[in-house]
Amino acid sequence: MLGQMIGQQLLNSTKKYAIACPGQGIIRNGLLEANKNYRDLFQPYLDEVDSALNCNFSQYLFQRDVNDDEIRQWLQKTSNAQPAILASTYITLKTFEKVHDVGLLDNAKFLLGHSLGEYTALTLSGIFDLSTAVQLVRKRGRLMEEVVKSDKFGMIALIIKPENVSEIVDLATKHNVLGNVNSRYQVVISGELVKLREFIDVLKSVNKRSLLKTEQLPVSIPFHSAVLKDIVPGLRSVVEGKIGTQSVPIISNLDGEVSTDSSTTVEKALTANYKPVQWMKSMDKVIDSDVDTVFNLGPGKIINAINKRYNVKCVPVEDIESF
Repeated sequence: MLGQMIGQQLLNSTKKYAIACPGQGIIRNGLLEANKNYRDLFQPYLDEVDSALNCNFSQYLFQRDVNDDEIRQWLQKTSNAQPAILASTYITLKTFEKVHDVGLLDNAKFLLGHSLGEYTALTLSGIFDLSTAVQLVRKRGRLMEEVVKSDKFGMIALIIKPENVSEIVDLATKHNVLGNVNSRYQVVISGELVKLREFIDVLKSVNKRSLLKTEQLPVSIPFHSAVLKDIVPGLRSVVEGKIGTQSVPIISNLDGEVSTDSSTTVEKALTANYKPVQWMKSMDKVIDSDVDTVFNLGPGKIINAINKRYNVKCVPVEDIESF
C-alpha cells in the first residue's frame, strides 16, 4: 500500500514525463535477479519469451551462482544480450505498474530508447507484442554477428568539451565514423578500429583541446555504422504483418523527432541500425516539449547516467521496488 501511495504521488507531482529504455551496455549476473520476489506476477511473460525463442531462455535472466561467470559470458554474445535486455526491461516495467498500481505507460508523453532500447520502446507502445520483439532483436543480434566476424571493428567513446560538440559531430560525420551523439559531453564513434584511431588523430590535429578522454567500448559490433546496412532486409521480414497500433508517441533515434504512426516508427528504427543515434536531439526534443521528468528504465542505470547530463529531472526505475 505504501508503495502504491508513493508511486501515485510521484506521478501526480510531474507535469509531463517521458520514459527512456536502456541499450545494450548492461552485462551483469541475472538481469531480473533484483525482482525475483515478484516472479509469480511476471512468470507468464517469461513463458512467452521461452516459447517465442523455443528454448529455456529465461533461466539466464536470474542469478544462479554469484561466482559463476557463465551468465556474464552468455550476455557478452549480442544475440543473447539483446533479447535478454529487452525482455527484462519490458517485464520490469509491466510488473512495476502492477505492484505500484500506476499507469506509467498510459500517462507518458513520450517513449524513447537508446539503440536497442528503441525496440523496447516499440514493444511498450504496442507496436510489437513481446514474442515478436524478442524474436526480432534475437535476429538482429545474429545478423550483426554474421556481418561482423572479425575483431577489427568496435566503438570508441569520446569525452569532449561541450562547446565543441557540433564541430566534432560534423567532423565524425564527414569521416563516416559517427555512432552515437549521447550528449554535449560524449560522442561515440563506430566502425573499423583502424579508421576510428585515424579519426582521433585527425581530431587532435584539428582541435586537440576539444578531446578530454577516449575509451574503447567492450564491444566487437560497430553499432549504428554503415557496415550494418545489410541486416535491415532480414529484420523487415520478421516484422512483416506483425505491426500493431502505436499507443504512445516515440522519439526516434534516427532524427530526434516524434513519430506516432506505427509503420513510420518501425521504418525509422530499422534505418537507425546503420545511422547514428541522435540522442542529444531526442533529449532536446523531450525538454523543448515541456517534459519535466524522465523515468529511466533498467536493468542498470546507464541510461539514467546519460540523461542526467540534461536539464530534466531523472528518476531511475532499475527495479520494481524503486519507489
